[in-house]
Amino acid sequence: MLSAEEFDISYQQRFASTVRYLSFRGLHSDAANEWAQAAWSRAWERRHQLRTDADLPKWVNSIAINMYRNALQSTRNTVQLWDAEIRVSEFGFDKGILANELLNLTAAVDRKLLHQRFYMGHSDAEIARDYGISELAVRLRFYRAKVRLQATLARPPGRLRFSESRLHGSDRTSGQ
Repeated sequence: MLSAEEFDISYQQRFASTVRYLSFRGLHSDAANEWAQAAWSRAWERRHQLRTDADLPKWVNSIAINMYRNALQSTRNTVQLWDAEIRVSEFGFDKGILANELLNLTAAVDRKLLHQRFYMGHSDAEIARDYGISELAVRLRFYRAKVRLQATLARPPGRLRFSESRLHGSDRTSGQ
């Protein structure tokens, strides 16, 4: 493992090259500087994972670009809705009501998770901390909730799931 002095020397010599690496990939100079700083910080925290000291600059550059890609990917599909957009749509329905109806189609556990993400704006890390699970488990739960909701929406109207039919009493015989 690199000593603090060796890491500091490498940081001072190679930080600018990490900024250039990110700039050449299209980041504005200020953003490249911030992502480079974040990557070198992450490398410092995880320097015990480095196999050979000579790989440090390449390793930091890969950390930097991966951190940037992850951030970009997580914000790519996010659209901020203003109150006016939520309340009235051009199609004549209330998007807030539609979102609540969709949430009501999900299981209680999924509903809480989706609410924390999309209404409260919590990150995977925050939700993982609240639930006491890993961020990967949070992403898996989102994926599974999405698949279950899609399956529910694809089901023909009027066809109840077994659990719903039991709630409505349709599994009872007429003589009871």
